[in-house]
Amino acid sequence: MTFGVTPQGFSRKLYSDILQSLEDRARLPENFGPDVDLSAYGEVGMILQNVAKEIDSVWQGLEDTYYSKYINLAEGVQLDRIVAQGGISRLPARKSVVQVTVQGTAGATVAPGFIIQTSQGIQFEIVTPGILTGSAGTDFTFRSIDTGPQTNVPAASITNIVTPMTGISSVSNNQPSLGGGLVETDAELRQRYKDRESSGGSSLPAIREAILNVPNVTTVFVYENAANTADASGRPPHSIEIVVSGTASDSDLGQAIFNSKPAGIETVGTHSYTVADANGQTHVMNWSVPTDRTINVIVNITKNANWSDSNIPLIKTKVIQTIGGADTIGTQVIEYHGLDVGQSVVAWEIVAGFDKIPGIDDVTVWMAFAPTVPTSSAKLVLGPTEFAQTFTANVTVNVS
Repeated sequence: MTFGVTPQGFSRKLYSDILQSLEDRARLPENFGPDVDLSAYGEVGMILQNVAKEIDSVWQGLEDTYYSKYINLAEGVQLDRIVAQGGISRLPARKSVVQVTVQGTAGATVAPGFIIQTSQGIQFEIVTPGILTGSAGTDFTFRSIDTGPQTNVPAASITNIVTPMTGISSVSNNQPSLGGGLVETDAELRQRYKDRESSGGSSLPAIREAILNVPNVTTVFVYENAANTADASGRPPHSIEIVVSGTASDSDLGQAIFNSKPAGIETVGTHSYTVADANGQTHVMNWSVPTDRTINVIVNITKNANWSDSNIPLIKTKVIQTIGGADTIGTQVIEYHGLDVGQSVVAWEIVAGFDKIPGIDDVTVWMAFAPTVPTSSAKLVLGPTEFAQTFTANVTVNVS
């Protein structure tokens, strides 16, 4: 049998093959001869077994080296090196973002370095400082100091002020913090590389990947108007609109858009940053920030004998998985991506998620944009820079 690199790929020499080869050599007349004791507990036999194990580890290393150059088989750092050739890198662990209502004296300054936290010690820092505008409180964007899914915390859990400031009396979050996540897995990175590789250049997927690599970007959606006339959303001919969520700096976003967009293509959006090229010429880069629309959902269940009230939390989870948002179970927050930016919410997609839940004879789903209470089934249409989300507290299940 041939070992090593063959026309069929890499054939590793196994431990059993190595040991057999060593034993055959030992029995040669010029070595120990045919009568040598090669039993498992014989002196020579034990030496050959240990040598075979060491050689086996070398063959395993050779096999790993051979496969490390293939995108479907590479892992860890080797995968990082392969995708770097395609111009992308592994997404780091992500911080969560949350809107926090800060209360205190009108006109008080919420200064840089203002830090708040949950009772469990998950801390958040203010992203954009400002001034309190009224007695009802002012909303500010905060970002977690640490990264990871543990920074996704429930609503009303961020109540402690770490750095006291004059005129600020209390803080509270009306919704969970979202966006915290682990380092991108090998499987996720591998698929993203394939999507990027198949398109390449300055295609829409390539632009999206470039923006995703900007620190503190959570989601990216790219619209294109390739026509010679303005489209239905008012984008001018031959333009792109990049919709970005997260807390990335304007300078980082502007530079990433400039580096990735095709030459001669206009960018449109509600935010902008001026970038200078190598010749000192300036270019205005535009993008938009998506607006979240919270959805109230009422699920009306007609049950049968197989129904159990333990299905109610499961139904709420299914609704959140379909729409997107956060499911709060005790103190744990699980975030679901759900629908894309600009995608409408339709009742039948929610109902389809209940297919394998026992005890349901009939079901209707009512939906409305918060704070409206739903009264009928509907298709909720969102704008091109809006995205739907819902939370455990926004889903009601009625059983009859």
